[in-house]
Amino acid sequence: MQPATRSLEQMLEEAKQRYNLMSVNPGYFRHHITELDEHDVSDEVITSSALVLREFIKDRETCAACPGYENCPKDAFVGYMQRLDFSSPRYIGVKIEPCPSFLSYQEEQRWQKLLQLSGKAASDKDFTFENYPDIQKQRHKKLCAYIYKFATTYEPGSDQSGVYIYGSPGTGKTHLVLAMVNRLEQRRIPVLFIRTDAIFRNMRGMLSRKESLDHLIEAYCTVQVLVIDEFAQEAGTEFTIDVMFEIINARFTSKLPTFFTSNYKPSEAYAKAMRKHGLEEKVEAIRSRLDKMAKHAQMTGEDGRKKDREIL
Repeated sequence: MQPATRSLEQMLEEAKQRYNLMSVNPGYFRHHITELDEHDVSDEVITSSALVLREFIKDRETCAACPGYENCPKDAFVGYMQRLDFSSPRYIGVKIEPCPSFLSYQEEQRWQKLLQLSGKAASDKDFTFENYPDIQKQRHKKLCAYIYKFATTYEPGSDQSGVYIYGSPGTGKTHLVLAMVNRLEQRRIPVLFIRTDAIFRNMRGMLSRKESLDHLIEAYCTVQVLVIDEFAQEAGTEFTIDVMFEIINARFTSKLPTFFTSNYKPSEAYAKAMRKHGLEEKVEAIRSRLDKMAKHAQMTGEDGRKKDREIL
């Protein structure tokens, strides 16, 4: 059976031949590698580094015809490219670093994993600023303007806070934040939308299967923008409040924008759980952070879901 790849001896012999051919012609390397003149590299150093330079040229030519990371033709260091190192006055070294194609691939993988963690339903993509009810746009101009500006201008690291939106069911709270989430996703801004009841149901299922929650909670704690829908409307227990405090406290400490929708005012969040389970200290800690980390806005109006309901 023929070997699948060239033997080490063959590769060394080929490299030796290339070295012998090119080492005597510094002009060849200067023509193909403009950085040599930019760094005032002498012919002597070029000659002593001919093998490195030849491999660099070969690597650069391969990368110039890049078919994408997943189809990289390299035998070794797939997804990486060479950079010349001129730090020594006696020879030229080489460093390797991730190539743009590999970085794009990694970014796409991170993006797809983020989408998998999202609590959005398939129909949630249909919520936009354009189809947001005009009556609510007029009634809550300042809030809608802030959410729209955030969705269209926010960049990771910028100093923009989230909003805690509360009010009666059906007033358009979720529609508004989903419009923001969809626009942020279009701009490839890392954002997660979660519904509290579904999230805690999933967490309990994971625990019953003895799966770790660490990666899930870490994602909620660290994603650039987090939207928590129906906040404090899940069955409040010591477990749910502990998890929610961990997420909120981490984001408060890191100054990451967090948006909330809820039927309850911030001062009323988890009131039942606080009385039922004696969790006053933990609930007050959550409320305190809500006051400091997000703007507050009350949304009023008719229940749009009842208004649009077809009567038979």
